[in-house]
Amino acid sequence: MLQGLRRSKRFDERQLALMAVIHGIQQSLISEQLKAKGACDAATRKRFDAQLPKGP
Repeated sequence: MLQGLRRSKRFDERQLALMAVIHGIQQSLISEQLKAKGACDAATRKRFDAQLPKGP
């Protein structure tokens, strides 16, 4: 992710560090929200699994 920003947007070290911090905060917030909802049921898991691409 950071390499892509550096190349495409030409971000400097400070901008990359800020993006990494923001990304980490956002990831933490989403993780906590998902944990609060609990595990998904078998039907939901099966539906999502059917939508994922299968490897070769």
